[in-house]
Amino acid sequence: MTTIKQIEQAVVDLQKTIRSLMIVVMALFVLMAGYIGYKEFYQSKTVAAQVVADAQPPPTEQFGLLEDYPKLEKNDHIKGSKNAKYLLIEYSDFECPFCKQFHDTVLQFLKEYGSDAALVYRHYPLAQIHSKATDEAIASECVASLGGNEAFWKFVDGIFAVTPSNDGLDLTLLPGLAVSAGVDQVAFENCFSQKETAKVVENQFKSGV
Repeated sequence: MTTIKQIEQAVVDLQKTIRSLMIVVMALFVLMAGYIGYKEFYQSKTVAAQVVADAQPPPTEQFGLLEDYPKLEKNDHIKGSKNAKYLLIEYSDFECPFCKQFHDTVLQFLKEYGSDAALVYRHYPLAQIHSKATDEAIASECVASLGGNEAFWKFVDGIFAVTPSNDGLDLTLLPGLAVSAGVDQVAFENCFSQKETAKVVENQFKSGV
């Protein structure tokens, strides 16, 4: 005959069994959810990787883009070797405050990379907002025509060093800067007054448009 104590023990055992089954079911649920999540994650990663791979042009197309880059011109002013590993072509305005700041940055870049880097300077005077920039560009080309590439870069460094930017430079300082760059003052003033190098500046500006 079954006693009350035995019945109570059977109930306790049944409760333990139910708890164990619930734990097993929950564990299976977690494992299944983890598997599904991992599968979806893996598939999404695979699809994303395929999309990225499909979006990448073949290597020949990537290198073909180099054909669109500006080419070196015969009259370009180069600071460094034209065969340098890194060649930066800068279109600049002597009265642009950001160009003035960038000039110091690019000089540091050239210093750090040494013979691996070179800078090409081209004129892009924004005459609408910097009325003196075109004259300063013409002056720099007069220096280049009279003293060569080295004199040109000395003049560029000099003008960026003294200009406050935004049309703040006194143009009467230009002859002195030209002399400091190593050219004859009278020859410079003749060239500058006749705007002999205006076409060079105009052509460089057009190449940057």
